[in-house]
Amino acid sequence: MRKFLIMLVMCLLSETSTFAEWLNPNVSLFEVGIGYRRGKFNWGIHGDAKIGSGADACSAEMVSDLDWKKLNIFQLEARGAYLINELFYVRGSVGYGWIVNGKNRDSDFCHLHPKTHHLCSVGSSEEFARSKARTSGRIRDVSFGVGYQFNIRLCGCNPDYIALNPLIGYSWHVQKLRDRYLHQVIPVSESVPGLDSSFHARWKGPWVGLDFNYRSWGFWGVHASYEYHWASYSAHGDWNMRPDLPEGFSQRARTAQGQIVKVGMRGPFCRHWLVGITIGWERWQTKGGQNKALRLLKKESRSIFVSSQEIDIEQQCYIHQPVRGVLWNSLQATLDIGMFF
Repeated sequence: MRKFLIMLVMCLLSETSTFAEWLNPNVSLFEVGIGYRRGKFNWGIHGDAKIGSGADACSAEMVSDLDWKKLNIFQLEARGAYLINELFYVRGSVGYGWIVNGKNRDSDFCHLHPKTHHLCSVGSSEEFARSKARTSGRIRDVSFGVGYQFNIRLCGCNPDYIALNPLIGYSWHVQKLRDRYLHQVIPVSESVPGLDSSFHARWKGPWVGLDFNYRSWGFWGVHASYEYHWASYSAHGDWNMRPDLPEGFSQRARTAQGQIVKVGMRGPFCRHWLVGITIGWERWQTKGGQNKALRLLKKESRSIFVSSQEIDIEQQCYIHQPVRGVLWNSLQATLDIGMFF
């Protein structure tokens, strides 16, 4: 108890010098944030897909909608900003999150042209399958940027100032989703054991942005940032209850965009320590893209003329369909603690 009181008194006595150093526009900082994040991820595939060949071929407009929502994420994030020669500004961040729980909905539709063996009636379009599952997983975010700092001294008696930092950078973002505990809704309502499917999405590319910092003698400072990203998107899915997709499926989109906005408050305490809060929002989406999957059509038994034996022959083909509406967005809030120097 005595040691704690001594440390508290020392912190209080150092507050004046701490505030003076905090108001220096050329300080650097490092902080760690712990908090909560809520996310949503969805995509769909659609368009004409030619399946099979010859007399058994059918042309179908297959439509699938995947929706992961209410993804509750526990997140840790490390952030740093360093000023070189009081001019050049370097900023980086690394984040990792655990998806504690969430929900997945998978809906399949079809519209078959007049061929044999229809899933739907001729000329109709309807949902022929729907399932729900529970979701867990991981997320990762890495970003790095460089820029230039402009300091603007405010008028008046108080030594307040604003720092503006235009930036360019590069970032990587990963979402790993895992679905379990399947419940079929359409065509029949029942629980189906054995589900253990995964979906991994990746976004990467350059960005431009702007950082804003306002520091005041009144303890708290306000900070904000905006980033606009040009990205490429890739993903791989493995549906373990789809034996007709032995290699899973992959998705690619060369053109994607993202936006990240963060606002917060922070202030000094006890010499060079910082405490603050940050709220962030981000949105990623694709423009176009392709879904590719190797599909096993059917298995036949054929006799070999020489040995008079039967072997199993599998017919398979690659299915290419457009990807529409890949979307990842999230909202987060963190409690931050760090140091400035």
